[in-house]
Amino acid sequence: MDKIPSEFYSHYQPIVDREMVQVQNKQKSLDEALRSIQNEGQVVLDQVIKNKVIK
Repeated sequence: MDKIPSEFYSHYQPIVDREMVQVQNKQKSLDEALRSIQNEGQVVLDQVIKNKVIK
């Protein structure tokens, strides 16, 4: 699969939004937020690709 499925973005953006709010509120460092975005984003991407293959 050479492209990111469009379904991914509707799941990814809320993760980014949530983490950036936590950075703004000084609840997380930027590095911590980026790590969370990367880790959770990968889980979401894997799931979306898996669901697409099943269909």
